[in-house]
Amino acid sequence: MNTYDPAKFEKEILAFWAKNKTYDKQKKLYANSKKRWSFIDGPITANNPMGVHHAWGRTLKDLYLRWHAMRRFEIRRQNGFDAQGLWIEREVEKELGFKNGKKDIEKFGIDNFVKKCKDRVEKMSAKQTEQSIRLGQWMDWDDSYFTHTDKANEYKWHFIKFCHDKGWLYKGKDVIPWCPRCATAESKHAITTEGYFEVEHDSIYLQFSVVGKRDEYFLVWTTTPWTIPADTAIAVNPNLTYVKVKQDDKHFWLVESRLQILRGKYEVEEKKQGSDLAGMNYEMPYASLEAQKSANTKHPVVAWDLASGEDGTGIVHVAPGCGPEDYALGKKEGLPAISPLDEEGNFMAGYEKFSGKNVAVVNPGIIADLEKSGFIYKLEKIKHRYPHCTRCSTQLVFRLVDEWYISMDALREKLIEQNKTIKWVPETGQRYEEDWLHNMSDWLISRKRYYGLPLPIWECRNGHHEVIGSVAELKKRAVEGYSKMKELHRPYVDYVKIKCSECNEKMSRVSDVGDVWMDAGMVPFFTLDWLTNKKYFDKWYPADFVTECGPGQYRCWFFFMLLHSVALTGKAPFKSILTNELMKGEDGREMHKSWGNAIWFDEAADKVGADVMRWKYCTHYSAKELWFGWKGLEEQRKNLNVLWNLSNYLKIYFGKGFKPKQIKPVSAADKWILSKLESLKKKVDVNLESLQPHLAALELQDFFLNTFSREYVHFVREILSSESKEKDAVLQIMYDAMLDLLVLLAPFVPFTAEKIYLEVFRNFQKEESVHLFAWPEFNSKSINEKLEAEVGTAKGLISTILAVREKLQRSVRWPVKSAIIVTEDHDIKSAAENQGELVKTLANVLYLDITHELKGIKHIVKPNHSTIAPRYKDSTAEIIAKVAMVSTESLMRKLRQDKKVVIKYSKGDAELHEADFIIEEKLPAGLVGQAVGNYSVYLDTVETPEMLALGFARELTRAVQDLRKKAGLQKRDKIKLLVTADKETEGLLAKHTKEIKEKIGATSLEFVKSVEKAKHKGEVKMRGKTIVFGFS
Repeated sequence: MNTYDPAKFEKEILAFWAKNKTYDKQKKLYANSKKRWSFIDGPITANNPMGVHHAWGRTLKDLYLRWHAMRRFEIRRQNGFDAQGLWIEREVEKELGFKNGKKDIEKFGIDNFVKKCKDRVEKMSAKQTEQSIRLGQWMDWDDSYFTHTDKANEYKWHFIKFCHDKGWLYKGKDVIPWCPRCATAESKHAITTEGYFEVEHDSIYLQFSVVGKRDEYFLVWTTTPWTIPADTAIAVNPNLTYVKVKQDDKHFWLVESRLQILRGKYEVEEKKQGSDLAGMNYEMPYASLEAQKSANTKHPVVAWDLASGEDGTGIVHVAPGCGPEDYALGKKEGLPAISPLDEEGNFMAGYEKFSGKNVAVVNPGIIADLEKSGFIYKLEKIKHRYPHCTRCSTQLVFRLVDEWYISMDALREKLIEQNKTIKWVPETGQRYEEDWLHNMSDWLISRKRYYGLPLPIWECRNGHHEVIGSVAELKKRAVEGYSKMKELHRPYVDYVKIKCSECNEKMSRVSDVGDVWMDAGMVPFFTLDWLTNKKYFDKWYPADFVTECGPGQYRCWFFFMLLHSVALTGKAPFKSILTNELMKGEDGREMHKSWGNAIWFDEAADKVGADVMRWKYCTHYSAKELWFGWKGLEEQRKNLNVLWNLSNYLKIYFGKGFKPKQIKPVSAADKWILSKLESLKKKVDVNLESLQPHLAALELQDFFLNTFSREYVHFVREILSSESKEKDAVLQIMYDAMLDLLVLLAPFVPFTAEKIYLEVFRNFQKEESVHLFAWPEFNSKSINEKLEAEVGTAKGLISTILAVREKLQRSVRWPVKSAIIVTEDHDIKSAAENQGELVKTLANVLYLDITHELKGIKHIVKPNHSTIAPRYKDSTAEIIAKVAMVSTESLMRKLRQDKKVVIKYSKGDAELHEADFIIEEKLPAGLVGQAVGNYSVYLDTVETPEMLALGFARELTRAVQDLRKKAGLQKRDKIKLLVTADKETEGLLAKHTKEIKEKIGATSLEFVKSVEKAKHKGEVKMRGKTIVFGFS
């Protein structure tokens, strides 16, 4: 066990677990438990290798599953894969080199394409499984669920049929976000979360002539030139004030609050409310287009509350076929809705020179055309957030199309009610979810794609539709093609025809597939066999716990799970949710390969190890963004290295002749560490239960970094260097504490905990793995809060003494004759008295005095004008004069006892605190000190020959120990030490020969004239002396 490098031993541990079937053995330990804890895994999309952001969420899942397994709860460890949808289609398109979207897919063959998608799922799910195992995640990998199976899809058919029977399913016309590359609708839920990016667009100020008015124009603003040919109205806010301004020989209408957008000088001629402008008409540039003529619109000015006075001109053009808000306004105002684009974003017939051109390239032509015809007042660039396809990053457009929807109104109140029953951590998640539930629109479930849930909706040519709820029902209703349906995917389901119940015409399935979030929403139902095994379903439903990335799932997985569950069972599908925030690069930017801040999971696992990543995830507050990078990982590696070094240190002592046994702690230090250990167990439990894993991890880290390594080991190091009954007791306590600590750490850093256990403890324990231990229950009777508080206070006293030592420039290896603690605080006095030995040992102080007052100290107390004046202003001089009349002794006494001094002056009482005084302390000769809060510490600077001897002995001991390490010696290796020094120093060292030999592992210590014959040589300089030493 050398330097901590988990990347080197983690694969060895994986092999150990596999060989010994450790996971299976752990499962047997809780298989028949009466306690049960239910978890549902949010599926990872099987389209690419796992990223470090996935590893964060998977670590949290594994932590909680391991914790409950060690607590002997019966649990389900079923991993999930999102296995169909546009994410996967897009990757397969890239893999096949397709450039022409749907045309290439249909030329390739839908059946061939679907098979390629399934092949990719198989390949990537295997890769993600391999990576998850590398992360240390324990799941029933052979029982993973996939959302693309026939079983899963049939459950979704059942849900759609259920919604149809309730009257919630309908076919509706609306303007929706549309990806022209993917040629399908985009999910509003996903766009809201992760679809908006900042881009630069043209910001166009148009001048539309007022009908019937010469040289009078409406200034209209837009950032989407492609929608102008579909314009059927302009809108003003009826509640805002608009002005007509004159510039040269033209007159322009715009909102009063946006006059700053005008070019050059202007003169305000007239003001009107927006409501007064409504009803007027304007001339639009493309009225001659066939699409405009057939719409037969008069191009009116309409009133609209959404027209803003904070950007643009306060007048917006309205294209009801190109925007959802515009469409809603158009229906209200009776405006025709012109939708110019086909599914690939090409202008359809009726738009003359623009027909056939794609929206991605048409904007410059429209702008040039408008400039030529004099319709542009001003053209600028604007940076703003604009929606993009969450699958291919293409800028979205909006189209007026017929799609299938599920109405939300009947479910809304029940969803809001059930959301309140869920424990969200952080609590803000519940508010985010509730806000979404209040404002969500009906769910658009249809997509014009290929590899997804085939919607179970059949239509006839007379406009009737029917919904099929199961394969059995389809088989019964089928009149054609059922034998060709080898699976519930396109094109196989498309072959099946049924007879219309209303007109007896043959019905064909609509070609749409379902929104991928229906897959995830039905997870608990098809994984828990809701339709066929209600007893099993009720055993595990609802889940006790789920955890996923919050920003990505509030409007997606969490919402759809809630929706499906409330619809089908009337209650929420989970009792508690732990969310984590987004991950970014270490520089705070999104991770991008081109920026050099992206880290791949495999790269990180190979370089720093999975446990270093896991510890980074576990110690981070999940409600805050995680900035992930090599520096942060190295910091966590160093923290875990302290644990590693501690185990190496203990391994030396747990060698030949050591046998674990029960002991009763005697010393205060022993009782303290055991109390801290029990408190640690309690805090870890409490924090994990409250879904604050970072607090649990930080408690563990504080214990092994500070409590154990830097404090307790320091407390007992003198004992460990001797041979005594005390040493035996200390070793037993360290053994028990370290073993319990490893078991507590096992769910967090499973590889490291296992490696240390096998190296240090396996020879003494029957369990072959640390993961087969039961979770350590805390013993409240062993928690001594008073003792912990006293030692905590004592540590504060030690820190202060060390700070005074720095003033004195005396290293802690050199003893101080005495430390005087001056305080009237009962707790500090009690801690100093009861834990005096600790204070003396760690601060290297020979004597400790505690008193309420140190005689001989003189104080000079002056009012602090800079702190008094801001509060008392023109009364400051009077107050300072009154202070001068109070004796120094009285001021100091009041500050010590009351923490304040009250001075009466002409306007009342002035309350002054310690910060309102400049206090100078004059100490008796030979003392140096420091005040901290409600106590002061003073050190006696006098040094006796005995103290000098101790100091020289300790400096030599440290230097020899350092040289032993450099020489690669083990504790068991003995040396013969040679020392050269002047006679005075020899005399001082000779007083401590026995202690020096014990601590450095020397069989002899000889003072010689030269150490040249020694194999290893060194020297130490201090206090004007030089000591040369060596050993072989």
